[in-house]
Amino acid sequence: ARRGVEIVSGGARGIDTAAHRGALECGGLSIAVLGSGLRAPYPRENGALFDRLAERGAVVSELPLDTAPLPFHFPRRNRLISGLSAAVVVVEAAERSGSLSTASHALEQNREVLAVPGPVTSDVSAGCHRLIQQGAKLVHRVDDVVEELSPMYAAGLEPPPAAGSTDTESGADRAELTDDERAVLGLLDAVEPLQLDDLADRAPFGIARLQAALFGLELLGLVEQLPGRYYLPGPRKER
Repeated sequence: ARRGVEIVSGGARGIDTAAHRGALECGGLSIAVLGSGLRAPYPRENGALFDRLAERGAVVSELPLDTAPLPFHFPRRNRLISGLSAAVVVVEAAERSGSLSTASHALEQNREVLAVPGPVTSDVSAGCHRLIQQGAKLVHRVDDVVEELSPMYAAGLEPPPAAGSTDTESGADRAELTDDERAVLGLLDAVEPLQLDDLADRAPFGIARLQAALFGLELLGLVEQLPGRYYLPGPRKER
């Protein structure tokens, strides 16, 4: 989104929600395509998010306004997500999932299909790995996606961030960090969450300092804690 790409997703819980929020938090644009009517948005807890998307992008549905979010609406909705997109990035997908449905529509519509790999032991990585085996480009960083866009799209994008900056912190943010927080941030993987014990094994100091650094990074919005005390670098929150 910082490069000027509009993020299109389905407004669902999890990765969809994270994609929309990430785009909005950095001042970008995002489009949600619903599997229900606009007066019956689903999931309900995303109501405030949909309001923000209506101001910074769009909330789209082809269904009558009061249509309930019935299961068979969502696979049909997926063709609109791919149709609105220049490229489809599958982040997680089981062997059978709506994400693979979207990827199939994308191929039929001559859109680029890319996939993020994951642990071979994870059920939600199986679909991504199958797509990669079938020729989808493996995505490791933002540039992997941008390189697949046609010149028509890529020409209008912003240049990449200056060398030394990251997606999760600016130079001003880095100046606010302690030495321990910088060290911990450097240990985190943007793709695969790391468990607290694994971080403790890698950190150059003890568990007490590690936990204090993680807490400080969470307050800054630079780290997200997942269930099971797993950690990922996260987008900076407004303060």
